[in-house]
Amino acid sequence: DKLITFDEYIHCLSIISNKSNRDSKYLFSFQCYDVDNDGYISTNDLTSILTSTLHENGIIITNNEINTIVESTMKEVQPIIPDKISFDEFKAFDSRHPLMLSHLTMNISGIITEYANNNEISLTTPRV
Repeated sequence: DKLITFDEYIHCLSIISNKSNRDSKYLFSFQCYDVDNDGYISTNDLTSILTSTLHENGIIITNNEINTIVESTMKEVQPIIPDKISFDEFKAFDSRHPLMLSHLTMNISGIITEYANNNEISLTTPRV
């Protein structure tokens, strides 16, 4: 339905929380890259995500440059099935690039506390 429910939103926040385990982050990240939901990150999936991310951030590069990045990634991963990265291959790739999942970690409690402090909001629970 292209809408995010409150429960889905909270679930995503729990995954990107600094209290979430790495395996949850692997699965979430893999599912984000697996655009067609076939259990693999294909060349098309990777190209689609890279193009969208660059566009979203106002970064303009040529299609040839995007293709070069995707081809280099596939060459480095060396998937068993050509042009299709499995979940296990994705995890192995991360072991060689430990900062790969760093974008999926946020200190949610710290963000809420900072927001409350900057906006003079009390985080204490009223007692009745």
